[in-house]
Amino acid sequence: MSSINWADPLWELAARFAINTVAMVLLMFGMYYRRYRDKELATTASMFNIFAFSVLTILSSVEFSIAAGFGLFAILALFSLRSEQISKGLTQITSSNTS
Repeated sequence: MSSINWADPLWELAARFAINTVAMVLLMFGMYYRRYRDKELATTASMFNIFAFSVLTILSSVEFSIAAGFGLFAILALFSLRSEQISKGLTQITSSNTS
């Protein structure tokens, strides 16, 4: 019978994703949603959190230059400049993550 190898990178990724998800649920739905009752922004911020976790996990596994980092920062800054009034909450979250 084979045993589970806990040192496997997939288990580490699963553990990090679980910690991220628990923290997101506690912050977004435990604190933010209970106070403001804004389902749309809570769901949008949760999806952004999962997207940011995925992108940053991929970027941390490859060699990344400073020029690419500045390019990513510029793209995120453009999101905050070109946003509509409805999605302003997401762009505020994005700009606070890049600062």
